Amino acid sequence: MIFIWLPLLFVLSSFQVFAGDVIVTVDRFSQNNDAPVRFSICDSENCHVKRDKGYVDIDAELIERTDNFRRYRIKNVEPGEYSLSAYHDLNSSEN
Repeated sequence: MIFIWLPLLFVLSSFQVFAGDVIVTVDRFSQNNDAPVRFSICDSENCHVKRDKGYVDIDAELIERTDNFRRYRIKNVEPGEYSLSAYHDLNSSEN
């Protein structure tokens, strides 16, 4: 009996879910616009109901840029369902 359960226990304990990167494309930029794009993320239903309540600011790495769009990488996002908020900070106020 032990020999049957031991391999099964090993398979169950070795199953893991890993974080991954998320790539976000933001488009419709006007040319020569260097203002930053800021991101916030939320993993609860309250974000949808209460709009801006519950979001947490996150860092995103700019990985590609053209005159019309920018592509960002958000690293190490745990598996799950999220709401993502992005805004173009034209006056660089960070608020």
